[in-house]
Amino acid sequence: MMENYESIFWLCCSIPLVNFFIAYLVFAQMTVHPIEKKIKASGGSIPQWDNMGMRIPSYAVAMLLPVKVKAAQAIDEDSVQKFTSKSDKKKAIYFMCSFVIILIPVMVGYFVFGPN
Repeated sequence: MMENYESIFWLCCSIPLVNFFIAYLVFAQMTVHPIEKKIKASGGSIPQWDNMGMRIPSYAVAMLLPVKVKAAQAIDEDSVQKFTSKSDKKKAIYFMCSFVIILIPVMVGYFVFGPN
């Protein structure tokens, strides 16, 4: 009986997961890439590596948080905030919220249906 609940639960989790992937792609293509082009045009530098896709969330954090954490970021936060528009901030908020929306059910599913 528990297998039925588990399959229904993970099927319901697929909708927020698809939403997160769409938010990731939209944020990366419509916000991060144009900002990187502006940073390059102004003479700044952009990170040359992307460890497990962490560059995109780094841009979102730099756009949303006023606190600068130079040691933790691989990006130039001053340049990112300089070229960020209100629309970019809204996309960053949507991206981060969609991450939290998928993270919560995955954690619940792991603790409820995970290894005993």
